[in-house]
Amino acid sequence: MVERCHCDLNMAAPGNAACEDIQMFMDQLKQRRLVDDRIIHELNTIFPTQDFAGKVDFTKQCKSLYQSMRDGHDKRRSDIAACVSVTAQKAKLLKEQRDADQDNYKTVRSLRKEQGNLRLFQQELNVEEIVWERAETAFNERCRTYYKPES
Repeated sequence: MVERCHCDLNMAAPGNAACEDIQMFMDQLKQRRLVDDRIIHELNTIFPTQDFAGKVDFTKQCKSLYQSMRDGHDKRRSDIAACVSVTAQKAKLLKEQRDADQDNYKTVRSLRKEQGNLRLFQQELNVEEIVWERAETAFNERCRTYYKPES
């Protein structure tokens, strides 16, 4: 039997979203990428005007922002990978069922749906890497002199 993936996507309050509900998964993933999408704004708030520059601990601020970015990325990547795994397992099971009974239209339709979902999740893994690279580049441009993350 295929297990269900309950990917925790809600940062504010614990909650579960089944991998089967692609639209909800994508919407919550988009919400969780806000820090990375707004990295320039976040960096601008860390680095105030010259009048306030002496009152800010840039090292602490940069380290906090990086940790937030890294934690978010790791969690999103883990959630997406879990859904890829579960969806691949479901597709494999459906393929075996289809091979056993090729005339069952319902199984063929379900297999196509799962294969489509699998492609979407795999694409999201690629998108996640692009989002991370873009955010990390912006971070390094502004914070490299104050905080150097460990590799």
